[in-house]
Amino acid sequence: MRATSHKPLARVALLLRVLCGAAFVWLAGTAGVAGEGRPGPFLLSTRTTEIPERGEVTTTVLRTSESDYSFLSPLGWRSEVDAARQMITWTSPDYTSVLRLQIRFQGSGQANQLRPEELRQVVLQELPAARITEEFSCPSGSAPGLAFDAERRMASEVSVLSRMAFLPVPGGRAEVLLSTPRERFAQRQAEFTGFLNSFQVQSR
Repeated sequence: MRATSHKPLARVALLLRVLCGAAFVWLAGTAGVAGEGRPGPFLLSTRTTEIPERGEVTTTVLRTSESDYSFLSPLGWRSEVDAARQMITWTSPDYTSVLRLQIRFQGSGQANQLRPEELRQVVLQELPAARITEEFSCPSGSAPGLAFDAERRMASEVSVLSRMAFLPVPGGRAEVLLSTPRERFAQRQAEFTGFLNSFQVQSR
């Protein structure tokens, strides 16, 4: 029997990691760095809670100078953090999909107004050579936001789909980006939605 080649997916995984950020530091419970022009703390911890329909779950808690964020990290995904960029990245167990959370502060103390025309440009800057295919409102565990679907061709000729959601948070906005090969999008979309539904913000 002829073995199935995983080289195209391996190339996609590598390219996804490059596109979603070149340098990361391993997440080891907590991280904190004062980046120039950014709020200083970026502290990560976990807590265990009981959810009636799911039982005992582990929630990730992110503390910044503006707010505390809590969410359910994708189960079994590898976590990495770039505290200077206020960003956490998760990589799927098969290394083909990437989920990224980034908090962007604007310094005014007010939540960022989500203007579709501006956010379209953000999507195209984040995803070079992508084509936006859909734009829609998206719920979350905190406040409703705006999301975009986009498609692009990688160097390996594999089609990669991305979904990028923007959520207003105190002092700025949260950006949640999923990128995955087309054939895995339906599965990863469910995980993306679960992450957004668990995402909560508490001002301090």
